[in-house]
Amino acid sequence: MLSDIASVGFKVENFDRNNMKKLESNWPQVAETLRLTARLIASFGLSRDTITADSALLPVAYYLHTRRCDDGYLTAKVEAEDRTTVKRWLVRSLIKPGIWGSGLDVLLTALREVIRDANGKFPDESLEREMRVRGKSLTFSPEEIEELADMKYGSRDLFGLLTLLFPFVDTRNQFHIDHVFPTAVFHARKLKQMGLSEEEIARLQDSKDRLSNLQLLQGPDNQSKNDQMPAKWIAETYKKEDDRKDYISRHILDGVMTDLSGFEVFFKGRRQRLIERIVVVLNGPGETST
Repeated sequence: MLSDIASVGFKVENFDRNNMKKLESNWPQVAETLRLTARLIASFGLSRDTITADSALLPVAYYLHTRRCDDGYLTAKVEAEDRTTVKRWLVRSLIKPGIWGSGLDVLLTALREVIRDANGKFPDESLEREMRVRGKSLTFSPEEIEELADMKYGSRDLFGLLTLLFPFVDTRNQFHIDHVFPTAVFHARKLKQMGLSEEEIARLQDSKDRLSNLQLLQGPDNQSKNDQMPAKWIAETYKKEDDRKDYISRHILDGVMTDLSGFEVFFKGRRQRLIERIVVVLNGPGETST
């Protein structure tokens, strides 16, 4: 794909003498671009554990290749908005079901043409139009939004979604996916001691690993939080009221408390607010969740 060989398909007939000669000639630059792409993706916090389709990286690599980008692209302030655009397009394409399934050769060839005609900035809108024409729309339906809002801890798509929902977390540093209310407090024995029924216990234990009880935290913060209840940890970590309010607002933790008595109310409220943010982040401003 990066060498602009007509067909991007991994087929025996594409490995003829002319194509191999072209690939050999371009290989030093291609190899450097692939390494740069890997470093860029790593700066997004993505890894082989969270990238569900390797093919999604090819348009990004081709874009970097056509611009002849070097390591300066990774940190240059002038490229910050462009990097954000690349990340949003990439993560959305990974989260959206069916994008990188069938018809890959045709799709990648079409996307390559769009990027080749770009004006020096990542052409996300043009790419999305081309994808939509080919039945690969990046618009998320209400049903898909609901499914994302119920994503569980351990999903390969979870980290990418969280980075879009909470972009202020610097994914170039160590980070963890943290349970807002620690898993330890959802032990069946502790819940039984609260007088909860088996049905209530099952519901709480299912909720604990859902998106509405998860957040991104820098590694040191997560380690200091450990198994503390969220309201207690926030009060001890952020001594100033303004700092506490800012933390709660940015992480969408309104109504967080010191015990489990109001967890379900908190969970439902945060889930609705997360849905509203998911809609804007994935489908764009002006969209609604209904």
